[in-house]
Amino acid sequence: MSYPFKRLFLLFILGTTLSAVAHAQQNVVATLLGKPVTERSVSPTEKQLNALAKTMNVSREMAVAQFQQARLTEIIVDGVLKDYAESKGIEPDAELVARFVEVFKDSLDTATPPPEPETEEDKELASAFTPPPKRSVQEIASEQVKHWQVEKAMFEEFGGAVVFRSNTPQYPVGAYNKLLKKYEKEGKLTINAAEFSGVFWRSFAPPYTAEIDPQYVDFSHPWWY
Repeated sequence: MSYPFKRLFLLFILGTTLSAVAHAQQNVVATLLGKPVTERSVSPTEKQLNALAKTMNVSREMAVAQFQQARLTEIIVDGVLKDYAESKGIEPDAELVARFVEVFKDSLDTATPPPEPETEEDKELASAFTPPPKRSVQEIASEQVKHWQVEKAMFEEFGGAVVFRSNTPQYPVGAYNKLLKKYEKEGKLTINAAEFSGVFWRSFAPPYTAEIDPQYVDFSHPWWY
């Protein structure tokens, strides 16, 4: 193979490869409220991927899959809840916000820095991710109160199973399932890739663990009030 031809051939292969990578990054894995969610937007950076694979002791492929699934779920749920809250005119209740601040002010003191990572793996993982910006106790309280109000409205509209979670004593998973299915039926949510769709919907579908007996479910006031 002559040098000029070999050089052109290598440039062609390189261009094709880069084009394929760019195309893969722009693959639309889901559409939410008319906006595309690309594969790139749910994928870790190279630094994040290396840290995750090492910390989780899994292959890079597995780390990518788990990161992408978690990130896609986060984007969809956050987007749907925001849209649902706007449609219902839900705003943080001032009295509940004040009570939240009263209960959690000391533990949410943003002036206290987070503890330093102890192990090398934790240090590597921490360095791969940008820490969230510092927020005031008032901002955190407003966000948490509004989130509870949205879940309360969802449960009152859709009902369904409620399960216990360590960070959410009453998590209305059945209402989440029905609301997300409603958005799908109305064409507001579409998950294109089968590997994403299957895992996503299974996380909201029965059977559920730690399900709370309906007689003990109470959304009349927050658990921390």
